[in-house]
Amino acid sequence: MTATKPLAFTRNDLETALRRFVGAITQTPPAHSALKFEGRPHYEYARRGIEVPRMPREVAIHALELLDWTPPDAMLDVACSKGTYVRTLAADLGDALGCGAHLAALRRTASGGFDIANAVALEALEAMEQPRRDAALLPAHVLVDHLPRLSVPTDAGRRFLQGQPVAAGTQPDGAVAVFDSEALLGVADVAEGLARPRRVVAAPVEGADAVESKALSEL
Repeated sequence: MTATKPLAFTRNDLETALRRFVGAITQTPPAHSALKFEGRPHYEYARRGIEVPRMPREVAIHALELLDWTPPDAMLDVACSKGTYVRTLAADLGDALGCGAHLAALRRTASGGFDIANAVALEALEAMEQPRRDAALLPAHVLVDHLPRLSVPTDAGRRFLQGQPVAAGTQPDGAVAVFDSEALLGVADVAEGLARPRRVVAAPVEGADAVESKALSEL
């Protein structure tokens, strides 16, 4: 069901409302989210008109800026934490202003340490010669450049790749990126002087042309 309401606020009212959403906020996931209930995604229930529980969750809005206001359309720049539903943010903002709102378009411009300004389109990659294409690839360690770096000796690195904890020296507790010389070995959790593997890079397969790595996700 949709509804239409008049806009009864100014640009200043909109900017004031935006400030209320910066920081830690609570969101109720949308009915068409991919979150699961009893083993099935919410959107499957929503498509059948079935209501299921949707538990509120806390997310963080680091920055929320109004880029353009051409009534009734607002263009926003959002910096947010993992798990934020931007379409829910739009709906909640509309509720706060008393007019309702929905997401008309969404473009992700950055994620982690990656920025769309440095991206290469698939068509451009396909048109490149192989050396240029290879040069456009980023090294695996950029995935964990935001983590403190722990360098370990070669023998300790071998144990780490086998899933064994290794000495962390004076490294403070927390997540670290583990390196053997300049090679990324994986990610570990440091506690009580030991670095315990969380994700490790797969060892080279003899005769293979490339080394595949396990995903360093959910860091």
